[in-house]
Amino acid sequence: MKKLSQHIFIFIFAILFLIPLSFYFTDLKNNIVESAGTCTIISAQWNPSGQQADTFYAIGTTTANILVKTKDCVGQNLLLSIAESDYAGDDYWNNSGIYERSITVPTDNFTSKIELGEEDCENSGSIDCELYIELSSDTQKYNSYNQSRGVLFYECSGICEDEGAYLETIANGTDAVPIDLDKQTPINEPNNLYKLLAPIPGMTEAPENIGDYFNKIFLLAIGLCGALAVIMIVIGGVQYMGNDSIFGKTEAKSRILASVLGLLIALGSYALLNTINPDLLGGGGVNIAQVKADITEAEIVTQESPAIYNVAVGKCPAPGIEPVVDITNGVVLMNVCGTDLANKVRLLIQSAKTAGITLTGNAFRDPAEQIRLREINGCSPIMTGPVSSCKVPTAIPGTSLHESGMAIDFKCNGLGFINIKKRPETQECFNWLKIHAIEAGLSNMPSENWHWSTTGL
Repeated sequence: MKKLSQHIFIFIFAILFLIPLSFYFTDLKNNIVESAGTCTIISAQWNPSGQQADTFYAIGTTTANILVKTKDCVGQNLLLSIAESDYAGDDYWNNSGIYERSITVPTDNFTSKIELGEEDCENSGSIDCELYIELSSDTQKYNSYNQSRGVLFYECSGICEDEGAYLETIANGTDAVPIDLDKQTPINEPNNLYKLLAPIPGMTEAPENIGDYFNKIFLLAIGLCGALAVIMIVIGGVQYMGNDSIFGKTEAKSRILASVLGLLIALGSYALLNTINPDLLGGGGVNIAQVKADITEAEIVTQESPAIYNVAVGKCPAPGIEPVVDITNGVVLMNVCGTDLANKVRLLIQSAKTAGITLTGNAFRDPAEQIRLREINGCSPIMTGPVSSCKVPTAIPGTSLHESGMAIDFKCNGLGFINIKKRPETQECFNWLKIHAIEAGLSNMPSENWHWSTTGL
């Protein structure tokens, strides 16, 4: 009778610990399935991308592709927008029908073919059109501006007024089984993803974020600890039942208690981490910041610009004719009036860099460019019309401080021109300049966050 009661005790004891373990494995399975079912936008790239030749664009005949990579998005709708970055704030291709355009994902990888246009392109710098991509799902918004091959630059063919168009969506298959766009049949070409030699549940390829890998390993380790603990409890129970020696039974009890303690530690760690942040256990994965290599920039220096720049309107306050001066760190950052202002702005840019802020921008603008900008912005008449006649306020040719190299339109951290209303993330740069720009003798024009000059106009 005594042995029977012992057997019943061990059986009930094992059941009590197997029940929570079963809940754990159910939760693990749900996490893996849920994670696998979340639509993720991996990348969206222009092809071609970057700066194109001056003759690249021709009205109605030039096309470009947007190459999109996704995961678990097939059959879902994504919203595609093309945006044009300019100094007055970014504009979307509304008239071209490519603003939050709904696209049904045909395969994990697909191509959106675009007929290029000039909608909202503006001559705010050296390149008219600066296009980037926004792609949104229910849970994610992807912006290509600071991503690899995320921006397309080209010149207008005229006055930047032609609209583009969305042509078609082309299925490209997956990385493992891409589609031959000519034959539209699967072709067996290996992808560039590393195949795990020992796959783990829910993961057969090396993840792009190593945090996903550690997350799965952590969950499996907890499960393994639980399984081993139950096995040791069973072994201890068998040992307890089959050994009449008091020492044998004591050893069996110790084995069972140690196994129970190990199981409690494993389940306790799961419960603790789930309380701190549920994402640590599957939903969002362990987010480990990607390592980025710091590139040492060339020293920012000043040098006299080519003679072509020395046509600035006679407002540059220097004895005689003072040339426009380049501020450069291997590439020309901007051009301003005279060495004194150039040195002050150079020190301002270096000081901002120390504070974790990257400032670039446009300063000197020759008269021909000012006239062209007036034309683009619809000022009427072009040479004499008031600023209020322009779609975007643009000074009358011969009166702009940009033509004297005494005004700067600042860009912030590679995000585009400072514009708090349309680009709130540039607020940091604006706040910093409000405090420090005076060190370079610059003041802000209240109506334009990006515009700083020696007079505040």
